[in-house]
Amino acid sequence: KLGREITLNGTSKLPMFMFVYPGVKLGPRKSYVLDILSSIIGGGESSYLHANYVSNGKPLLSGISASNMTLQKAGVFLLSGTAKDIGSLANFKKKFFSDFKNLCDLGLTERNLQKTKNQLLLGHYREISSNAGLSTFLGMRESLLGDYLLYKEEFATYQSIQLSELKNDCRELFKPNGHIFLSLWEGYAK
Repeated sequence: KLGREITLNGTSKLPMFMFVYPGVKLGPRKSYVLDILSSIIGGGESSYLHANYVSNGKPLLSGISASNMTLQKAGVFLLSGTAKDIGSLANFKKKFFSDFKNLCDLGLTERNLQKTKNQLLLGHYREISSNAGLSTFLGMRESLLGDYLLYKEEFATYQSIQLSELKNDCRELFKPNGHIFLSLWEGYAK
């Protein structure tokens, strides 16, 4: 059930958290859009989330990432990270929900869209630069998509994604109460 919060007692000295959003299964165009979205907003130190919550002047988090997991029958979009303390986790949640409109409108630009498309393409080329990498690349596509030649369509889909589409899917994904919030920390009751 979406719109709920789950807290678990664990051994982590710093609160760890995860926002879990319903994703899209492998195949539909939106699954590719969400791949790009996860890279832009949470894929490294230059990402929107890292810049706004980790490396800014008053960081609330010690780390954050985004990932889009596309499976054959379902998908899930995750934002996960570690807070500096339990107070900063509460502050992050409050700030994130008031800021997510900026995330979709201001955090997504033509520049970071093109940069991410280039990085994805470069990653695929690096993957196929060895015989073992090439066989894994083709075998995965044959296994999951039914035809290894569909990699051409996959590349074309990534390249055809437009900024307006990315922003629309971002707004749709981050709608209020459209997630489950999971937190793990040693200070929670057992």
